Amino acid sequence: MPGDAASARWEIPVSVRRADAGIDFGGPFVRGDRTDRHLGLAWGEVPGDGLFHLFRAAKLCLVDVDPRLVEEALELGRLLTASVRLTDHNGNPICARIRSPDVTWSIPTVT
Repeated sequence: MPGDAASARWEIPVSVRRADAGIDFGGPFVRGDRTDRHLGLAWGEVPGDGLFHLFRAAKLCLVDVDPRLVEEALELGRLLTASVRLTDHNGNPICARIRSPDVTWSIPTVT
């Protein structure tokens, strides 16, 4: 996705498991140990060599999502959506752990 795109959208499969210790997340794109489950966002370039060269990365932390919101999405059989601000206050790609107000989790209404 070009860095200067007006918007970007991804759909990423994430599985949810209920365990004695609470909710846990899994799936092919989920990273981190149980206490740090997250989706990685990466910014980079693909120059003439065709290889991706990373220059900035961020974590969209699943463990930060309110468990009640996750439970509600599961009960309704609906998707959970993250709206993410992709640039920092200097106009650079956001990096590090993305926290509120730079991410808002919601269950979109069905139209």
